[in-house]
Amino acid sequence: MNVVIPNNGIFIVIEVLLLEQNKNYDKKSNHPLAFMYEPCFNANSVSEFKDSWYFKDNLWQKSIRLSYNLAIEISN
Repeated sequence: MNVVIPNNGIFIVIEVLLLEQNKNYDKKSNHPLAFMYEPCFNANSVSEFKDSWYFKDNLWQKSIRLSYNLAIEISN
């Protein structure tokens, strides 16, 4: 089955689940708080467009100062 992407684009939401089973501990550190949550997503700050949103105080808000580009590729 193919996914049809509209001409005006799509809206992608990524939610980090802060669950114990998603913790990845730093094996090089003895500090108990040396961990990060997986999976890790990398976002680069970009200036070409301003179309990043964030969820705060139970509302979606458009980012005015910075936009981010996720390293995701869609191909056909």
